[in-house]
Amino acid sequence: MAAIQNNGVTIRPMAYKDIDAVYEIDRKLTGEDRTLTLTEEERAVTLADLLTKSFDLSFIAESEGHVIGFILASHSWVGEPVINAGLIQAIGILPDFQRQSVGMNLLRELVERSKLKGIKLLRVMLRERDSRLKDFFLGMDFERAPLIVYDKAL
Repeated sequence: MAAIQNNGVTIRPMAYKDIDAVYEIDRKLTGEDRTLTLTEEERAVTLADLLTKSFDLSFIAESEGHVIGFILASHSWVGEPVINAGLIQAIGILPDFQRQSVGMNLLRELVERSKLKGIKLLRVMLRERDSRLKDFFLGMDFERAPLIVYDKAL
């Protein structure tokens, strides 16, 4: 898939070389370094999986050769009834580039790639209190699903 350019920002499929930049953006946005719990071997396996079958719908936004944002998504079968879906795992844009259509362009690229793969639904799970992300996805024509998520800590 060719890279798409808009206002000096390039949207392209994620590559192995982007992993450190994605982790750094995530750390800046969350204040957490979630990579510390992985050994180098676990990280390599996770990243290989991320870039092959699991996160085949992931994209990078870059400006002047620097990664400024990402969307991580994977192809799956979910729900009741079971449906062919794309699951958005994370989206992150560096603060200096937020509110400049970078997230919208990443999501649009994900939508186009998903349609080409025959995916019928995109799904994202958000924290109930995250009004900024809820507003973003509602503004991109997502609707609240009639599902409740239950977790069991182990």
